[in-house]
Amino acid sequence: MASVKRDTTIKEYQDFVNDVYGLNNLRNYTALDMLTNIERFAMRALKGIRKKDQEKIKTNLLIALSWFMSLTNQLRIDLEGEVANFIS
Repeated sequence: MASVKRDTTIKEYQDFVNDVYGLNNLRNYTALDMLTNIERFAMRALKGIRKKDQEKIKTNLLIALSWFMSLTNQLRIDLEGEVANFIS
């Protein structure tokens, strides 16, 4: 079963999201749908920041990150590889 730990790498998290949501996302969401969801949950996190609600911030940023990883999976982007290329 797929799981995420505290020391999970970017690649492991991207693979986790793909294992859990990959097929469903390919069938039901376009890249634009995913981008819309990233924005929606990021805006909810900003609302949590304004209201100083730590739980709302964490929850909505994690959901936005999961949508972002789903988008990178759908576009077949190896995020960890791209970050490594950018740094070097």
